[in-house]
Amino acid sequence: MGSPGAPIPDHRPDKLPGHSLSSFSAFVILAMTSSLGLREPLIEAYKLTVAQRALVGPSPSHGQTLGRAEPRTVLAEEFVRLKPCHPGTPPARRSSPSACAGQWIKPPKPTIHKIVLVKSKKNAFRRIEKVMSTCPHTNIRCLNEFELIRKYRCEACGAVMMCACDEAVGRKFRAHQLDCGVELETQRRVSVTAGFQLNLCEECRKLPLTPHPVAAIYGRTSKIRRYYWRELAFETLKRFDAWSQTRGTSNRTRAEDAEAKKKIKGDVLQDLKSLHATTPKYVFSEESQAEVVKKYGIDVIALNGRYASNSESRSAIILDDNGPCSVEEYACRHFRSLGYDTLFVESGPFHVLFGVFMWLVIQDPTDSHNRIVSFGDRKAFDAGTSGELISTHLPDDFGTRGYARRRTKAIEKHLSPAMCEPGELQWLFDYWLGPSEGLRQYLWAHREEQIQVARQLIDIIPPAAIVKIIRYLVEDFWGRYLGWPDLLVHGGNEFFFAEIKSSGDKLGEKQKHWIRDNHERLHFPFKLIKVHKVATA
Repeated sequence: MGSPGAPIPDHRPDKLPGHSLSSFSAFVILAMTSSLGLREPLIEAYKLTVAQRALVGPSPSHGQTLGRAEPRTVLAEEFVRLKPCHPGTPPARRSSPSACAGQWIKPPKPTIHKIVLVKSKKNAFRRIEKVMSTCPHTNIRCLNEFELIRKYRCEACGAVMMCACDEAVGRKFRAHQLDCGVELETQRRVSVTAGFQLNLCEECRKLPLTPHPVAAIYGRTSKIRRYYWRELAFETLKRFDAWSQTRGTSNRTRAEDAEAKKKIKGDVLQDLKSLHATTPKYVFSEESQAEVVKKYGIDVIALNGRYASNSESRSAIILDDNGPCSVEEYACRHFRSLGYDTLFVESGPFHVLFGVFMWLVIQDPTDSHNRIVSFGDRKAFDAGTSGELISTHLPDDFGTRGYARRRTKAIEKHLSPAMCEPGELQWLFDYWLGPSEGLRQYLWAHREEQIQVARQLIDIIPPAAIVKIIRYLVEDFWGRYLGWPDLLVHGGNEFFFAEIKSSGDKLGEKQKHWIRDNHERLHFPFKLIKVHKVATA
């Protein structure tokens, strides 16, 4: 069956070449569990021709083997690969379906755990329900902590279910999310097989709650919003529904609804703050900026500057002898006075490098997980106009750790030592810039200024370091695409990254994450530049 976490090939009859559903004659029911390293538990009904039947025995528990002449309904605890011919059939004969008629494909013995033969499809499903209903579900794990209605998989019986404490909210407000969930690391859709069950979540089982804070974005930077995001969403839904019941639907406008929802959300937020102050549900365990600086031995450069007191800009403005400027530009002027060159980077140029150098692997037409995705034209959005839809290929698990594990061989083959030869990256960048347009637009890595900075990075940073950056991103793109430093400071053969902070500004969580990963993985020279306020004008 392959290594744990390996993708399950799509062997449904309607996906097999040369056959239609109407041409199949026998049912095989396969109940798959994750106990053997499978990606998800499923119950699939297959109609198979004689040439496509699969041998499921001999059964260790029953000592039986399915007969070759008569199709049976089978309940198995392991996926059986369907192949058109017996492995021993000579290649010349495999092209002929008749040459394979009646042949059974026997999977490797280690993959067979238990085979149960039943008489009919109805009985098979009853047997499946019985197995799931009698399991105590003591060994479970959450498939995706960032779903509102969380799904849990029992490692013993393979059932996928939801906690009963979410049932009322789920059925009333999120009914469309109850049939399936999305696995976090692979982004694969997983069918719910056991509905709502009691005592699945940590809170219902009286266990210490593991916090799963969402990322800090504009409008969601406070720890209360980030840690209590599910509680905030659920309670807002309930209170808005209660408000809607009192108002009816005939005398309401969208503006009134939006205003009411905003006020309700603010009230819920205040209640959660009060709750956390008295009986906190989660422990805020994030490291402070000072702790991060000390832990990773970061070199901090202190600069002094006069800040404009009445600036209309949201960003801090420094009054320099050469004219007012941003904090970042002020730091650049400092390094240029020391003989260095500087380059504004942040995250965008690294997304360009990733898109250009990885599009060939990510959009590989032989990858069975690839499908067409469509999105709005990013360039039209930047111009404030209505553009056409952009369509491109993208794997369904793109950007996840699961994608990197699944495609390890292809990634390693692509990022070969040949890319580090002199001039190779520059040539490949110009050659692949056009074909990577679709992927780069999807990643918002399409702007000309980002492309120019990316091209400069290739000239400044050694090729091996560029490849290291690409490999770091592909391992967990959505977890690592943000938090990159503000500046690249370079001169001669020396370079270092620098994060610039004004007097009252602090490192964000994504920036702390990058600093930690840089210390453990990337090992690039890094400095924190702190511009202290000495006066205002």
